[in-house]
Amino acid sequence: MTSDTGDVWVIGGGVIGLTSAIALAEDGHRVRVVSRDAAEDTTSAVAGGLCWPYRIRPYDRAVRWSVRSFEVSAEMARRPEETGARMAWGCADEVVRRVREAGGDSR
Repeated sequence: MTSDTGDVWVIGGGVIGLTSAIALAEDGHRVRVVSRDAAEDTTSAVAGGLCWPYRIRPYDRAVRWSVRSFEVSAEMARRPEETGARMAWGCADEVVRRVREAGGDSR
């Protein structure tokens, strides 16, 4: 679905700002990103993240959001030279416990 609602300014060039800018542009908006720091000087340039809906409600919707976020992140990680994204396996005890309780693979 495409909308044409004009220009959008995104404040911040970290992972959240840039991801928001991409989503808005894909939805048909003209987007301008304004950031105090160059991309390589942001926390996002060296930070990692955990893809799991930790204490978010409603839980079922949060799981769907997390799965979609994971899919987008995985796609970006397939092009690390272009996107700067990569994936690494990690372990968080709470996540592993919940996945095991649900009968899933907790690698």
